[in-house]
Amino acid sequence: MAVSSDPAPETALPRRSRRRGQTAFWTLLAIALSTAVWASVRSQAAPGRDTANTATLVEQVVRWTALEVEPARPTKELWSDPVGSVVALDETKTVHIGVPLPGRVVRVYVDPGTEVKRGDPLFSVSSVDLAILGAERRQAELTLHQAQAQLARLSAVVAAHALPERQLFDAVQQLRQAESSVQLASARQDTLSVGTLSEAAFIVRAPRAGRIVDRQVSTGQRLVARSVQSLLTIADLSTLWLVTDLFEADARGVLRGSRVAITVPTLPNTIIDGEVDTVSAIVDPERRTVSVRVRLDNTERHLKVNMFARAQFLIQVPEGTVDVAATALGFDGDRNYVYVRDAVGQFARRYVIPWSVLGGRALIRQGVGERDEVLVKGLSLLDNDLELQSRLQR
Repeated sequence: MAVSSDPAPETALPRRSRRRGQTAFWTLLAIALSTAVWASVRSQAAPGRDTANTATLVEQVVRWTALEVEPARPTKELWSDPVGSVVALDETKTVHIGVPLPGRVVRVYVDPGTEVKRGDPLFSVSSVDLAILGAERRQAELTLHQAQAQLARLSAVVAAHALPERQLFDAVQQLRQAESSVQLASARQDTLSVGTLSEAAFIVRAPRAGRIVDRQVSTGQRLVARSVQSLLTIADLSTLWLVTDLFEADARGVLRGSRVAITVPTLPNTIIDGEVDTVSAIVDPERRTVSVRVRLDNTERHLKVNMFARAQFLIQVPEGTVDVAATALGFDGDRNYVYVRDAVGQFARRYVIPWSVLGGRALIRQGVGERDEVLVKGLSLLDNDLELQSRLQR
């Protein structure tokens, strides 16, 4: 006779009944526990008590939930959270090269990365305007020679008493005008700060020593005079800038000379010490940030322009400020608050005036004193307890 492996109907039914019974048991137990907590809270919400500002934890909740407190401690300085930053050129040691006259590039002598000394040739340009300036200068010099000769001739005639002395006045005026024209033409050429290769070509030389970090010029290129575009950039890489944009609130306490600890992902296990060189006096109107600049020593050339870095600033805090864990700080939609434990173990809500939140710490200027025991874990529990007691008294 074949034997079926399926349980008999009368055997399966008691198992389903047992599962239903277990579910009902746990449901009744949960309801009983909830009723006990509700009754305990209701019994402790005594009439006349200021439940809007004081929360009394019922014994059952205290047992079930771990609360943590810590004493508020005074602080004068605190390291900020790491902020993303960028390594940039030191603009005080950087020069951007352009051209004073339009023309066409004849030759380029340098490439990106080339080290140059002051006076080294960078590129040469063929320019009609240079030829025009040269012609103007030569014409002015010719006019000057003519005026000098005219004055000498008239002076001899006047000395021979062949002409009255007043005839010399016009000759002297013409001489002075010619001298001014020569000076003006010479100044136009001298202010170009370029060396002339020929009457219609000039060469641009390095105004300082450094490295070519950017090149936007090539042979045959047409150039526009005094364009805003930089054709070559020469920089001294022995010092660089670290540029950081801080939000308005985070920029408080960052001052010129403040210490900075810098880490670079590509230089592991290395912390670079620096100090703030400049804090911008202008807030970016769109991003609401303040630009902060740190000068970095790069004598060993470990840092490179456009490297990503992280900076931590040592913030100077106002006198009388205390700090607690940032998790202690709550907000009711209007004001910030914390819970402070008294001598008998009860927690009272105190409204505070925070200064900032840095490095996971809340800096508080008013509302909490030194050694006050502040709740740093379980804030939502006390908020719910206050809300429950408030509803029970309505």
